Amino acid sequence: MHLAMDIMSSGYYHAKATKKVGLVFTALNLLLCSLILIYQLSNQWLALLLGAIVGLWLGHLVTPDYDVNQGNYIKRKLIIRYGLLGKLWALYWLPYAIIQPHRGISHTWPKGTFLRYLLTVWPLIALLSYLVFWLQIDWLFELSFLIGIFSGQSLQDWVHLFMDR
Repeated sequence: MHLAMDIMSSGYYHAKATKKVGLVFTALNLLLCSLILIYQLSNQWLALLLGAIVGLWLGHLVTPDYDVNQGNYIKRKLIIRYGLLGKLWALYWLPYAIIQPHRGISHTWPKGTFLRYLLTVWPLIALLSYLVFWLQIDWLFELSFLIGIFSGQSLQDWVHLFMDR
């Protein structure tokens, strides 16, 4: 497996690595989820693991390199694959690319990861806040899910940052 560790990694190699990490940890988390269900453990653990799966794939999709407007591998793939939807996704991230200098805060943990996390999941946070406040839903489950998302996204960022060093 060539990760181009001797030179700065490209978006292509970042995507290959984070996809492999996503597949391995998704499988591991699903195995752990099945054990939680079999042994009837706390739903918070289940939410944490399911959130981590979501975060792994968000981390694969929304990388520290979103601070680059032109030539971003993942954005280009999304535009080719999804057309208008991909273009709207790239347009949503345009202010981030303009404001963030390449390899600035965007390439730090936890600041850069947390900023992209908030920009990605704010609609989910708004919805869950509504459910907790108005419908009196168990807030620990939602909080565990959101922490799981951040954890999965963090793992993918660490892979990216390790490859960039």
